[in-house]
Amino acid sequence: MQENLFGFLKAQDVEIFENYPLSKMSSIRIGGRALVLRPRSIDGLIRTVDVLGEQGTEYKIVGRMSNVLPPDGSYGKSVICTADVCGFRLCGDILVAECGATFRRIATRLAPLGYGGYEELVGIPGTVGGLVTMNAGAYGRSISDLIEWADVYSPEERNTLRVDGASLGLSYRDSHIGRRGWILLSAGFKLRVDRAEAVLDRISELRALRRASQPTEFPSLGSVFKRPANGIAARMIDECGLKGVRCGDAQVSVKHAGFIVNLGKATSEQYISLMEKCRRAVQDKFGVSLEPEIEIL
Repeated sequence: MQENLFGFLKAQDVEIFENYPLSKMSSIRIGGRALVLRPRSIDGLIRTVDVLGEQGTEYKIVGRMSNVLPPDGSYGKSVICTADVCGFRLCGDILVAECGATFRRIATRLAPLGYGGYEELVGIPGTVGGLVTMNAGAYGRSISDLIEWADVYSPEERNTLRVDGASLGLSYRDSHIGRRGWILLSAGFKLRVDRAEAVLDRISELRALRRASQPTEFPSLGSVFKRPANGIAARMIDECGLKGVRCGDAQVSVKHAGFIVNLGKATSEQYISLMEKCRRAVQDKFGVSLEPEIEIL
């Protein structure tokens, strides 16, 4: 059965990696092993989802795993990685980007041409699929400020829908995409035309600010917790005296208490233990329940 499945997927230009170390995929360099499937096109992605569904095989779709914490041991689901579904193009002043594209790569092509409006998102390492699904943002700019429409796939109905930005239910780190089990295929973003120097300078300015304020020298998953309604998670964790606290090689960053970094050989278990320590401390001191921004597999 598996040989037939693999043969079908290879015919769809899907790369197959058995027993692949997820630590090589996750930006925090943590994780055990799993079957990893890498389609190279939107059609290949849809066919992979369909055939796994027909086989009754559970799967998880990821991009660059920049906010996803894999388990330490063997992961029971197949992992579909969209990183190779990464094309993008301009249609007038609309950027059309596939789910595996990143704004970092998009900026290398478009910023020198004077296309901007997305500068604040360039430093986010996630893919378009993840950024839209969670309505990611930084420095006062979020996906909801730019998105015009999204093409999504419904595995349950096995059809593709185009949904306008206002109908995506984009809210703080949430959207209808995740809630309704859709898969983002591509999206259209409204760009701003500006002087190339202005766009490039803004990107450089924000990169410098990120390097100065965030622990970019260590592997991490970015902000661990969502912003609570009545405070700032990093500030609360700091005021609990947890900066620099470690569990094995997982450490609350000494530069930014909202990050947990991998000092070398951290495990998922250590990361989660440190998360829980932060949550309990903030709950006890401030009466605030922190909600994870990262996804734990």
